[in-house]
Amino acid sequence: HDNYSDNYTDRSLIDRGYLTTSLTNLKQGTISFALDGNGADLIVGASALLSAVTNAGTITNWYIEGEEASGSLVVDVQRWNGSSYVSIIGAGNKPTITTAKYATAVVASWTSAVLTKGDRIRFVVDSISGFTKANLQIFYTKS
Repeated sequence: HDNYSDNYTDRSLIDRGYLTTSLTNLKQGTISFALDGNGADLIVGASALLSAVTNAGTITNWYIEGEEASGSLVVDVQRWNGSSYVSIIGAGNKPTITTAKYATAVVASWTSAVLTKGDRIRFVVDSISGFTKANLQIFYTKS
C-alpha cells in the first residue's frame, strides 16, 4: 500500500477539506474593474462599466488598490435602473483608499447590496489624488 494511492482517494480529499473548500468557492463571485489614466492621474468622473452581472447574489465586501505606492481614491458603485445609473451605496461605506496603496472592507449600510442576474453595474471615481491606475473588486455570495 503506497502513499500515492492514500493521498488521492475520494475520502482523503473530503477529510482534508479540499472538496468542501472547492464547493464553497463555487458560491463566491467577483466583479473586477480596472481604471487607467494612460499615464496621467485618474480624474473625477472616470468610470468602468460591466455590461451584465452573470449571477444573482449579495455583495459582501470590496477591495480597492492603486498602482502607485500611496494615494487617495473614493469610488461609487452604481446600477442602471432603466433610465440612468443610480448609486447602490447611498450613505454606506464607499470603496475608499486614504493615503495608502489599498483598502478593503465589509459592505456596511449600502442602499442595495443585492445583485440580480443581468444588472448593469459601473464604478465611478468620486475623488482622486495620486493614482494613475486603480483596480476595484466587489465580492458577492451567489444566490
